Amino acid sequence: ALKAWRRLAQGLRRRLLHPSRRRLAKGGAIVAVVGGDGAGKTTATEGLGRWLGKELEVLRLHMGKPPWSWGTVLVRAALKVGTTLRLYPYVPAASVLYRAAGEPPPGFPGYPVLLREVCAGRDRYLAYARARRFANRGGIVICDRFPLPQISLMDGPLVELLAGDRKSSPLARILSRLERRYYRAIAPPDVLVVLRLPPDAAVERRSEEDPVPVRARSTEIWELDLAGPRVHAVDASRSPGEVLSAVKAAIWRAL
Repeated sequence: ALKAWRRLAQGLRRRLLHPSRRRLAKGGAIVAVVGGDGAGKTTATEGLGRWLGKELEVLRLHMGKPPWSWGTVLVRAALKVGTTLRLYPYVPAASVLYRAAGEPPPGFPGYPVLLREVCAGRDRYLAYARARRFANRGGIVICDRFPLPQISLMDGPLVELLAGDRKSSPLARILSRLERRYYRAIAPPDVLVVLRLPPDAAVERRSEEDPVPVRARSTEIWELDLAGPRVHAVDASRSPGEVLSAVKAAIWRAL
């Protein structure tokens, strides 16, 4: 009776408190979901996590907003103090990325801003390294956004753009090389899902936001020309349920 009770209690404890998860014997995979604003990246990654997480070891990462390292925290704190004391002007990255044709470039934001972008690149590399280790052990990593050389308006190097007319200065060149080195160390994902949404539809879905950056980011994804056995394009203009079903089918075929 005692043996039977212990077996029953251990089984219930494993399934309710510590449910078992499986790993792929041949090795896991890094799955990246990219798309413009309103394409449903978060909905898709959350749905994938719930679906695959029932049986497999799953790690979800937001590569657009990776966890801050201590260096990033210190740099951002110093940057906040500097802008509050007006030691250098506040120049948002959006004013550089989405500047209209013929519009004069903004002023130099200061080297701490460039260092902040280097820290962002380093944080993305550290998140990627964590994802790669997890996948190598047989787990599945689901990434919301991912740094790709073909995408320049999201999650890419910004030091050279922000430096403007000072990009040829010695310090700016050093920071730019360091930032690009971090991004070059990030290999492409094992499976890439591209959620394609027409720019007009993206602006309509995000009507409460500034339409200029929304349209620019969506246009870049809409015109993205990627091909290969590991790239899967999904029509994101359909309902969220239909999009998630298409993403699941693409992932299942790849795995």
